Amino acid sequence: MTLEARTPTYNFKRFKTGTTWLFALRILDDNGAVRDITGYNVKMQIRDRPGGAVHATLSTDNGAITVSGTLGQIIVTQTPAQTAAYTFRKAEYDMMITSPDDTATCILQGEVVAEQRITQ
Repeated sequence: MTLEARTPTYNFKRFKTGTTWLFALRILDDNGAVRDITGYNVKMQIRDRPGGAVHATLSTDNGAITVSGTLGQIIVTQTPAQTAAYTFRKAEYDMMITSPDDTATCILQGEVVAEQRITQ
């Protein structure tokens, strides 16, 4: 994982509130090999705009994000009850990863679009 001048952008596909929202990503080194991220912490915030109101904070500390260190994998999970509380339509996020030596890197950013579910 190399610090880049520009953070990769990923805009999530729309998802329905009140459903499970799950995604995973794998961290690779500069040679394309899986990077061991054992001991790393990850935090992601969803906000109405940069510096604006926080819609959700997802992290390894609160259990919404898990890290499979030797697999280089980050898994984000929101339950139906958690996504049912989302009232935003479109929001922005970024994801920060912090190494055991306290080096913080923004590894992903983009948009989240939540649609209110019809079937209750």
